Amino acid sequence: MLKKILQKANEKKNQKGFTLIELLAVIVILAILAAIAIPSVISIINKQNDKAKVQDAITVIHAAKLYVADNRTTEDTTLDQDDLAKYLDDQNISLSSYSVSVDVGDDHKATYSITASDLPNQTGNSDVSESALLNYNRGGSSTNENNE
Repeated sequence: MLKKILQKANEKKNQKGFTLIELLAVIVILAILAAIAIPSVISIINKQNDKAKVQDAITVIHAAKLYVADNRTTEDTTLDQDDLAKYLDDQNISLSSYSVSVDVGDDHKATYSITASDLPNQTGNSDVSESALLNYNRGGSSTNENNE
């Protein structure tokens, strides 16, 4: 009889599983990892969205260059969304409103700068040149250069 009781006791000791404390420890570790990882992921997503908007601004400047070439513009001008609609697929542009300033120098070389409210604050938002946008997307410091 004692043998049977000891056998049953041994069977209960050999049962495998996790205790409540072990499960809680795993949950706490996962919570700590999530608290560290989620802000990092959100930051990465925001930076990529900013870079996408800057890339859209570069695309708008390229559309302005096509407009100037097609219309043989030789004077300073400002192009808005309606002027550039023919040269852009508006569904793919994430900028809500923009205009492009074209400054034609004495040597007939044009410089282009874009004004858009949706651009990241680091680009300056006011008359940002193509080179400043390219510099931003490369990860360089933001500048308000008006040179190409």
